[in-house]
Amino acid sequence: MGWDISYHPLGENEVSELYFAALDNPQAAQQLAAQAGLGEEDAEHLALRLDEARSLPPDAPFNSGHAFYVAIISGFLRPHHYIRGGAFSFLADDPVMARYIGDWRALVPAAYRQGEFDNVLTHNYCAGVYLPYASLQALRRDADSDPHVRAMLEQRFSDGRLAVFWQAVDAALAQGMGLMEASEVVEPNPLHLNASRSRSRLLNCQPDGALLYAEAALAQLGDALASATPEPAAPRLSPLSPRALLVLFMRPTSFFASHGWLHLRPEALLVAWLCGISYAMARVGKYLGQAEAGKASALVSWLAESWAVYWLLVLAVGALNGVILRWLGGWWFRLRLRWCGAGEVPVAEVRLVYVYQDLVQSLPLLLLALCQTALYAGPAAAHQAGAGWGSLMLLFTVWSCVVSYRAACSFAVDGLPVRFWFLWLPAACYVLLLSLVMAVIM
Repeated sequence: MGWDISYHPLGENEVSELYFAALDNPQAAQQLAAQAGLGEEDAEHLALRLDEARSLPPDAPFNSGHAFYVAIISGFLRPHHYIRGGAFSFLADDPVMARYIGDWRALVPAAYRQGEFDNVLTHNYCAGVYLPYASLQALRRDADSDPHVRAMLEQRFSDGRLAVFWQAVDAALAQGMGLMEASEVVEPNPLHLNASRSRSRLLNCQPDGALLYAEAALAQLGDALASATPEPAAPRLSPLSPRALLVLFMRPTSFFASHGWLHLRPEALLVAWLCGISYAMARVGKYLGQAEAGKASALVSWLAESWAVYWLLVLAVGALNGVILRWLGGWWFRLRLRWCGAGEVPVAEVRLVYVYQDLVQSLPLLLLALCQTALYAGPAAAHQAGAGWGSLMLLFTVWSCVVSYRAACSFAVDGLPVRFWFLWLPAACYVLLLSLVMAVIM
């Protein structure tokens, strides 16, 4: 992973008077959103980030805890700048450049000064240096008069990035503020800038640095393609191969790490059909249960005695179910992704991910039906003898919640909402259903 660096104007008093004061004020999100003129969606995201900051453990390192959220919160309130790999922290080992770096500990309320403080970047997803207003003035002046300072800046902010850094410095100076550095608040997609993401307000990020990054990425890609030597095509791995299915069930994060191979035909059509068949089986199973209770129609009675009729029905209805399931289930999956911060994701891609994650609960039911076909004279006999298998199938359904969550995490989503919508809430519903089933059996 590289370094996605953002620079945020920040007054020295704002760490205490804006950020920490907001943590103690339940109405802070609404007040700050109103002051910044934020829309409803941005206001909700700001409130969510403040809630996350309030839940930080007391022993969290300052730069990856509260300082990181200082950058996120300030990013909702005012414009900031992005520079790929352009971290002033990487100059901190030079004693001349270290003179410009401020001390975070001096900016926080006294109650927070006992923790672990690092005044530079130590890893991704944390805050880095704070350059006070006076330091920015000195840096601006020394860059013109001191050859060493100028050379260090040109080396660190090469390939046009120094101009973007000066934009960030000048913007902070114009507001009478210092400048703070953070990593991975903004994460541009250089090959598709509209798919970039931010833990703050993306529209407040000035575009110059991201455009520079996109130009560099395209140039590198062009060079790589020009110098690449053709290689024999690798054997195509089907997502429905036994090895791939084992990965889907056991390591879903790896299975959904890339979505491109899910588009392979005819697998993409077959998996929707298989899921549709399983839903048809569930409906037929309900009718067979009614037949046992003496409520069977003539059609159900005929179906109960013939595997040929059973399979013809579920295969035909399964094709229709697959179309409905892919459309309706994909819509619901995509809607939840949007609630989790994924934005506008491609419809076709979401539908494919949805049906593949649904395969975790559908495929065991299909395999069970095939085994019952070989062991029992008809569907009715299999239904009567297989009442205990329902609990096992429900366990696969509960596990499918984890797979669904891992599939959702393959998109650019926020951690807390995705856990709620794709893991906690579905799992709670299925566990409740499993408890009811066990209560009936016992």
